[in-house]
Amino acid sequence: MKKILLSILTIGAVSALVIGGTMSFFSDTEVSNGNSFTAGTIEIAVDEQLHWSESFNWEDVKPGKEFEISYNITNEGENPLRLWQITKCVLNQENGVIEPEQAWYDEHPSESPKNDIDSAIVYELEIDGKVILSREVGVTMDKIEDHYLGLVNIDQSVDPGYTGPDTNGTGILNPGASTTVIQRYIMKEDTENWAQSDQMTFTIAIEARQIDAPEPLQQMSFMENKNASWGALSNDDTLGILKYEYMGPEFVYDFTGFGLTPVSGGYDLIYYADPGPGNHPGALIAKGTVVNGLLLMSGSVDLNMDLPHPMDTNKIGAKIWLLPASQYSESTHSVTSWTHSKWLFDNWPGFINYRQGDRPNEEIQCEDNGGNTGSNSSCTDYDGDGYYAEASGCENEPGFLGHSDCNDGIAGDPNRPGNPDSWRVGYFFYDGDDDGYYGDGANRRDDGMMAICYGTDIPTHYYEDSLGEDCDDNNSSVNPGINEVCDNGLDDDCDGFVDCMDSDCSAETICDGVNINTITFSDMGTFLSQDPNPQYGYKYDYATNANVSFTYQTINNSRLRGTIVATGLKPYMTYQMKFNAKPTCLPEYTTTGDDDLNEKIGYKGRWWNNTSGSNLNSSPAQNDAYYLAHSTYHGGSECITGYLVWDYITTDEFGNATKYIETANSYHVLWCSDGICDHSNNSHLTTGFDPAHPSLNLCSEFFVSGEIERFTCNGLTLDAGNYDLQFILNEESFHQGPGTWTAVMDANIQFEIQ
Repeated sequence: MKKILLSILTIGAVSALVIGGTMSFFSDTEVSNGNSFTAGTIEIAVDEQLHWSESFNWEDVKPGKEFEISYNITNEGENPLRLWQITKCVLNQENGVIEPEQAWYDEHPSESPKNDIDSAIVYELEIDGKVILSREVGVTMDKIEDHYLGLVNIDQSVDPGYTGPDTNGTGILNPGASTTVIQRYIMKEDTENWAQSDQMTFTIAIEARQIDAPEPLQQMSFMENKNASWGALSNDDTLGILKYEYMGPEFVYDFTGFGLTPVSGGYDLIYYADPGPGNHPGALIAKGTVVNGLLLMSGSVDLNMDLPHPMDTNKIGAKIWLLPASQYSESTHSVTSWTHSKWLFDNWPGFINYRQGDRPNEEIQCEDNGGNTGSNSSCTDYDGDGYYAEASGCENEPGFLGHSDCNDGIAGDPNRPGNPDSWRVGYFFYDGDDDGYYGDGANRRDDGMMAICYGTDIPTHYYEDSLGEDCDDNNSSVNPGINEVCDNGLDDDCDGFVDCMDSDCSAETICDGVNINTITFSDMGTFLSQDPNPQYGYKYDYATNANVSFTYQTINNSRLRGTIVATGLKPYMTYQMKFNAKPTCLPEYTTTGDDDLNEKIGYKGRWWNNTSGSNLNSSPAQNDAYYLAHSTYHGGSECITGYLVWDYITTDEFGNATKYIETANSYHVLWCSDGICDHSNNSHLTTGFDPAHPSLNLCSEFFVSGEIERFTCNGLTLDAGNYDLQFILNEESFHQGPGTWTAVMDANIQFEIQ
């Protein structure tokens, strides 16, 4: 394949974007027009020219066949430049119907005519030896049309495998430097006879602009999952394509994610502004869920800033990332935990730029065979509702009603047929039980609203207004506007208190004789301790800052239940709920302790050897045997305390938490796994959670998992009897340090199990 030389030796000043006036900048555009695929024979013609204007004609295109266009672009001018490429003016034509094609139409009468060759041609891209878009993903040409792609890497954290002309990642092609582009086109193996004799023509344009000029309006960026060394995993089937507009009053975006694993709560598309955890200031752009293997998000959002923001340390561009919503705080715009394998990061060209302002009147121009320019010929309205999938440029199309159809579909894709009754994006409250209070729903924002694609009528369960947040969106009899029912085991009014523990039930007859008690926790003195590492991560004054109480019913069946209310604890910290028994071998319990109860608690949980200052850390059976053989209660010489870790809380960014808890589990310890009981690994433990302590390993409340010590998950019951225990809040350190499992606050608790 011959090389094509792009030169800017003959540069002129031209008017390009209109932003409150005419802005001039140096530019050069080189074009390959009239490229075509025609079923039949094959012939590729390339003529080396200074000003590139080439035609590539492929014939005899068959399923599985591969064709290539490659060229080398050199900056022959005196000025550094930015460089883009666009595939545009794609025109699919029937080109006659031959016998096998007609037979296919006879079998598929509802799909006649069908000639969208661009949806059958897989596109693969390589720049300077780096695979940008792999054929394994299966991205077809219709997914990359009409959007400019930067040809020089712009990323300060450059992929270690990149060997292009700008290894510093500034996105600039300096004088004398060059870049090599290889594009491969592969007809899908499963293309059927509808494509026989059909023809597609398209144009490739390469545009160079001086580095301080405005960028092209309609751009795209490829996003990839990466390894621990920030190398892109380009040869798998996971990829994101972000299409966006460089300038406008709102950030216009269209995102398609391929090969993503569905996750609970969906995904967030975010602006990550360095340094960690990305909230300088950062922004949530969109939320979405994976459906039929694809993640689709489109619309516009008022970011109220340019990208990158001046506070962002990446001055040359902005990072756009995709991550599970459970790992991102919408309220603080902060990444809360890290799992690289499930994320998509900026890959090529890397960082993006966006300027908030009036949208420039820039349209993609196409030339006919006579060199005349016209409007965009690739506008699409697959579902025929008058609303076009493109964000702009289709005003002159037949039956035009609007742009940015959010559910236009993809021709030939049975998973995306489109819907003529849905074309616009709006924000609404999702109310699954229709009781006036919104629930979680998919894609929920901090204000409770979520984006949906709809048409004339708002769908069922979606509302423009709401009375507030629901605590159970599957039960219309439970919401903050309901009066508490005092004997049904539900938190009817969503205040965190159930039945007779709710103060609303204090005057109800059914609660007569039911004793409700509230205990208040006290600081255990770790802030004043001389130990250099008295707490997990850093010293905190619980005595001054924290208020913790537990309200419970003093007489219960099988389990203790109640509501813990905490304010002013450490932000984003997880705390164990722990009972310590009171053996008489300890000096403080010589006269008030209960050795029998100590043994009951140990047999439900674990043992602490006060004599050696360590846990009995073998299997429960071995620990029990050691206790029987060595405890002072059974004639031995060692003072051993029974204890039980039975629940936990995780605080928010203010150190607050309210949770209904019960003695349902016997935990060995807690982990930051996946939120599933008895999963014991720290796969979701991450730093950067707390902006004030960015190096501290913490866990999102969604991923805390309890490792079972005894019984099964949710299988613990307490023996009948009276209980007098020490109730402790332990800082959970997830096997990290300094400061591990420190007891920081406690209260005495008394209750009865019947």
